Amino acid sequence: MKDFILKPRISPSDNEFKKKIGEKDWVWLRKQLRLKHKFTCFGCGLELPDKPHLLDPHVVSGAPEDVNSVVDMNNIEIILLCRACHITQHMDVAVKQKSVDFVNSCLSQRELITNGRMGYTQIENLIQNNSIIELDDVNTSEYLEELKKISFVKISKIKVVLNKEFDWNDAK
Repeated sequence: MKDFILKPRISPSDNEFKKKIGEKDWVWLRKQLRLKHKFTCFGCGLELPDKPHLLDPHVVSGAPEDVNSVVDMNNIEIILLCRACHITQHMDVAVKQKSVDFVNSCLSQRELITNGRMGYTQIENLIQNNSIIELDDVNTSEYLEELKKISFVKISKIKVVLNKEFDWNDAK
């Protein structure tokens, strides 16, 4: 599997893939991924052996778009992500839930997630010392349209922090 770099994206719906393969196969796949990757998130490296339910499969590529297509598991790239990293891969959902703020930062998206896990006070401290700059002027609908056109954000300066609307209790 190629290296996965955590960047904001709009990915195909994992729920649609789950419907295609069926609940039984989805549960099996999720269990196998958790075991194979030792309950570790590909995005931020968080290890959750005591809370495996907080790690979910994420389809990176290869899932057929046609509902009637046969799923060839040999051509599908699937990784394991914690809830915090997973929401960054479905920016359309994150924006709809109002759980992210757009930022520019010298920190990687992975580092932003890790800092966010320490509490929103940590994010506020990083904003105060200019390690994170809030981008209040980002037009959300234009940004999402741009994301739909490309597979990931090529401008790595635009990142997200999970704000107070994001339920960290369900992600750590």
